Amino acid sequence: MKKVLCLLIAVVLIISLFTACGKNDEVDFLETITFEKIAQVNSMTNLLKNYDSITERTVNKNMDGEEEFYWDLSYEKKENNINAIVDTGNQYKCYYYNGKIFACYEGEYLPVLYFRETYNDIVAETISRDNLLNSIYHTVSSREKLKDGRYVVTFEFKVNSDMVSDFEPWGIKEGQIMNIVYFLKENLEIDHYDYYVYDAKGNKVNIANVYFDYNSEFTFPEEVINLVQTKDLCKVTLYENYSFGSQYSEVYEVPKGSYLEINSYLYAYNIYANEEMDVLWDFENDAINEDTSLYLYEEIYYDLDEEMGEEIITGEETENE
Repeated sequence: MKKVLCLLIAVVLIISLFTACGKNDEVDFLETITFEKIAQVNSMTNLLKNYDSITERTVNKNMDGEEEFYWDLSYEKKENNINAIVDTGNQYKCYYYNGKIFACYEGEYLPVLYFRETYNDIVAETISRDNLLNSIYHTVSSREKLKDGRYVVTFEFKVNSDMVSDFEPWGIKEGQIMNIVYFLKENLEIDHYDYYVYDAKGNKVNIANVYFDYNSEFTFPEEVINLVQTKDLCKVTLYENYSFGSQYSEVYEVPKGSYLEINSYLYAYNIYANEEMDVLWDFENDAINEDTSLYLYEEIYYDLDEEMGEEIITGEETENE
């Protein structure tokens, strides 16, 4: 009987030891979940290794917790390109398809010329989640594991001057505290995450939710596919002119009859229709019906840095920004 009792005690001790080790391992893993790790696991490159497509839906709410609007970001990998759709839920959509980009306004499709950036770079920027990269502003306030195996990690940050404009619709001021709560699958892929802020009475208010749908189904409009495949094209040469005389250019092919949209890395610039740069390009009324040259001029002026007592170059916002 004593031998049996001793054996039972030994078994209990062994089970307790392994259980304790398991709990310690779980706690240790929880402590390793950081913004950097979440960003790495949920990068576009990693996710598209595991899934054919992904859709992220962002739902914005007002300070009463009522849904105001949503927008969807869907993307897939096809051969050497990443295709994507940005759907704001209203009259504006943007399609990234087979190396071409088209903005859609009220049913009209406009080729988008991105200056000094490649198609895949633009798609990567569109899909990236900047909040995952700005970990310097965030601190972990809690970590836990749910019974269903998911992890819940809450980050807290104080709104700084760079973030105020992003949260302006909610009247959030610089210095206010916000929380982002991530619900993660066991492999740390995002299930969804929520934004919270505290109102004037100190109540915690949910102002936005972001949901992930893996292997989602979405299609591109026939109009976009036809525009990408058309052979009826015109060349657009976009020259970048500097105030000090140098010049750089890129050549694009767009469907004949297109109206354009141009995005530049520059803060302040105008687009001109002639080399003398005295006639502005009319984006609303000027269509591309033949090979065309356009001239992008960076508008700069000199200002005085009062503290340093030196001249600095700054941008001035102009008509075609």
